Amino acid sequence: MKVNTIYIRERVPIRDDQHLISIARKAFHVDSSVIRQVIRKSDKTLVVCDKQNNIMGFICYNRTLRNICHVQYAVLDKQYRGRGVAKTMMPRVINYIKSQGMTGVSGYVLSSNPAFKVFRKWGFVPVYSDADGTFIFRFI
Repeated sequence: MKVNTIYIRERVPIRDDQHLISIARKAFHVDSSVIRQVIRKSDKTLVVCDKQNNIMGFICYNRTLRNICHVQYAVLDKQYRGRGVAKTMMPRVINYIKSQGMTGVSGYVLSSNPAFKVFRKWGFVPVYSDADGTFIFRFI
């Protein structure tokens, strides 16, 4: 079943953090303290929700350089994958970031992450690759 109605809101720490950490732990198999630290140190965490207010995923990023943001995590809960959420989510996130005065978005995708192909579809281009993954970038 496709999910067509989503919205993006800013993170509310006391309400969201445990759920966000749980989603990221399942996706990345990283200790919760690492995820908590990344979320807390991020300049912004955007939460993706369905029309029933269920958290579907999140994106957290830091502003780097002048008007470039670097995505730390882009996570979609496994139960929502393959349902069109990412296809709808990323353009909305890009529009939000652009409305904040940003002119570019970067990220680092591990070689083992199948999301690399999805980021390519969203217009991100590989800039540099190493043994572990690829640094990607997109002007907005």
